[in-house]
Amino acid sequence: EHRQHSDGCASLFGLLIAATVAQITGVLNAFVWSAVPEIGNYASSFMPVVAVGCTLLFVRNVFVLHVHFHHFDRFLSSVGWGTLASVLSFAVMDRFLADRVSSMVMIFASLVGLSATFLSWHKGSTVGRWLMLAMLPQFLALTYMLAETLGLVPLFWQMRYVTSLCVAVTIPIMLYALSQLTHDRKELVVRANHLPTQDALTGLLTPEVFQTHLEDAVQRAIDHREPLALVVVQITNHEHIRKAYSDTTAEQSLLRAVVKVQRILRDVDPAGRVGTAQFGLLMEGVTTRQALTERMVKLIGSGLIPLPGLVPEVTLHFQAACVLLHENPVPPERVLEDLRDLLAGMSPNTRRPIRFLEAIPTQAAEMDVPSVAA
Repeated sequence: EHRQHSDGCASLFGLLIAATVAQITGVLNAFVWSAVPEIGNYASSFMPVVAVGCTLLFVRNVFVLHVHFHHFDRFLSSVGWGTLASVLSFAVMDRFLADRVSSMVMIFASLVGLSATFLSWHKGSTVGRWLMLAMLPQFLALTYMLAETLGLVPLFWQMRYVTSLCVAVTIPIMLYALSQLTHDRKELVVRANHLPTQDALTGLLTPEVFQTHLEDAVQRAIDHREPLALVVVQITNHEHIRKAYSDTTAEQSLLRAVVKVQRILRDVDPAGRVGTAQFGLLMEGVTTRQALTERMVKLIGSGLIPLPGLVPEVTLHFQAACVLLHENPVPPERVLEDLRDLLAGMSPNTRRPIRFLEAIPTQAAEMDVPSVAA
């Protein structure tokens, strides 16, 4: 789905774990290795070792430990590959000794995997607790089986099936962890791609990008004769909030203002931050001043509702300068400046917080009438 290397590794890892569980429970011996029991005999010993080594490498790939723990990341990689290489002991050692070596290697590798999971969890990883849930039962089951081999605890033959269950549970847990990390990384990529076009604080379009949208919308309105409204909204008491309270409160007020502005817009209507406390709104399909005024009244009324969580109460005072571009076709390269001038001429305590940009009156030019010879 995402065409990423980690997704392919997850698929192969899932197949490996399924094969390992089938080997431990005897399914592969019954249906695959029945003709060659020697292979099935050895597979029961080295396939769990391979699974543990691949688990370490998969955990390393998911967590990307080299960001915070560079040396431990290299150590984890070395342990993972070393665990895979330890299966060669079955070719050069006695079977009994090779089983002991592989058991010790698996215990050590599982302990290293638990340490990696704990470090990531300690650093605030969102999926660390899930992987701890996957790794801890597997480590405890392997420890008990090793203690059985050494004669430290009584034989409990059902432990093989408990171990198989612990290993099998790692698949859905690790796939969930991978999907969460993939989702988070996708969100970061999308946000990074939007940084050149969006204001860092409010998430609205930057002035340059909004100007481009304005020019395109005006051209569409000319070509198709569709109604188009442009509004510049200003928070008149933003500077007072900043001086009376703090910069943090002023920023929170801007974010609250953006939420209120977006409630009166459609999803397709562009909005941009065109000044410190000014927002430009493009509304296609608004045909009359009455319809536009109703939206602005709703916005101004919502601003007078105190912001939740702030003591003393803080309200937002909006003023709006509007123009219907299909009625008053001001050139897009200067219409924003004209609306700002209209806002600058409004008193903060005015009873008319909604103003419309009027067309410049024109006078008829005098006509030169040629004199007629008598």
